[in-house]
Amino acid sequence: MSNIYEQLANLSSEQRALFEQRLREQGVELPTANRILPRTTDEDLPLSYAQQRLWFVQEFDPDNIAYNVSSALRLQGPLDRQKLDGAIHQIIARHEALRTSFHKNGEGKPVQQIHEPTQQPIPFEDLIASGEEEARQCIAKLSS
Repeated sequence: MSNIYEQLANLSSEQRALFEQRLREQGVELPTANRILPRTTDEDLPLSYAQQRLWFVQEFDPDNIAYNVSSALRLQGPLDRQKLDGAIHQIIARHEALRTSFHKNGEGKPVQQIHEPTQQPIPFEDLIASGEEEARQCIAKLSS
């Protein structure tokens, strides 16, 4: 059985409202400060100021990859690819920022589009049989 935090996180907005109502009926005061409420609308989501800056840079210089950060990780020992894929998919499902793209709306203004989580396979390159230099070249090619 999952823990209480997972159960609360998976409540629908209606279930959460009913749960909070029952807590209030029992005299439990719910904190209201610093609470991040879930989005409840399908309206266009405007870009934050930081996102607007990135949008401007990309529009001004589309070939600029200054904000793309890549890295490689050397793993030693046996790798359970299924567990690694599962962990990465959980992170992506939890964080909307990793599923967000930017588009122009009907008025030509940039807006965020948050995509639903998917279970697409994570690209995997097995470099075990490669020499050190060949592995570095492959990583450099994937990073550019």
